[in-house]
Amino acid sequence: MVSKSLRAALPALTTSLSPPLVRRLNSQEIATIKLPDLNADKLESAMRIVAGTAANMGITVEGWDMEVSKLGWREEKSAKYGMQAKEFAK
Repeated sequence: MVSKSLRAALPALTTSLSPPLVRRLNSQEIATIKLPDLNADKLESAMRIVAGTAANMGITVEGWDMEVSKLGWREEKSAKYGMQAKEFAK
């Protein structure tokens, strides 16, 4: 069930033929609300989860580049675990 505060952060989705659109600011609001429920300790990581979930649902996140996000995730994990970023690309 979607909470009222989360519902307020979601933009109104139209029924037109264009894919639904969420702006980066909306994804930040959603990530802030959902942060306690997500497996993330940083807002940026939570935003990555929200953007990835939206992309899997066919929702476009305006101002979010998935390739840049993947690269950021790889760099974050490589620094955390002392590995090369390319090792996470497999």
